[in-house]
Amino acid sequence: MDENSIHFGKRVREYRLSHDMTQEELSEKIDISSNYMSHIERGKTMPSMEIVLRIAEELNVSLDLLFQDCLSISVDVSDKEIEVLIQKMNEKERDLAKLLLQAVLNSRE
Repeated sequence: MDENSIHFGKRVREYRLSHDMTQEELSEKIDISSNYMSHIERGKTMPSMEIVLRIAEELNVSLDLLFQDCLSISVDVSDKEIEVLIQKMNEKERDLAKLLLQAVLNSRE
């Protein structure tokens, strides 16, 4: 478990509860298992960007709010590492990554 996963999971749980939803209800609506949702909320796993977007849409919350506590955690990543990761992505994954990066930048405003 890393700190980002833990913070993200806590935020998902917080917003789910604010919508009076159970893990089972949310997981059904976003088409994942309730066991997987439990792992997300406990910070045992970080979901794919596709799942993150489904969570955000279902809970009607922006990505910057879901990742708010993660943004203060510094990450030592070189430009080359980012370039390599982007090259490995398909077009849909690049679009999702772009949305996430825009949310991060918007949260600074």
